[in-house]
Amino acid sequence: MVDFACDVGAGKISFIPVVSRGRAGRTTAFDFLPNELEAVHKGVADLSALFTGIIEVRCIDIRSHDYWVVENDGSLWIERATEGEDRKICDKEYMLSSI
Repeated sequence: MVDFACDVGAGKISFIPVVSRGRAGRTTAFDFLPNELEAVHKGVADLSALFTGIIEVRCIDIRSHDYWVVENDGSLWIERATEGEDRKICDKEYMLSSI
């Protein structure tokens, strides 16, 4: 996948481990065991080292960091490990009014 990203001229590729949220949270089918998640992070770190200076390879994991996300409806949120911890910052109209 990283080779493909390089071939098409991408400057960065991000791997995002699935976080079971919403309806997906009702099943454990997509949950990572701690050792599985650790293996994902290690694999991404290994790829990052291998491709240093060629392409930025990173892992985006909302389990460990807050992420600012613009949703499909244009609202701005801080997303965290669980939906209950997410925080809505503003609606699309507010963001557009400051442009």
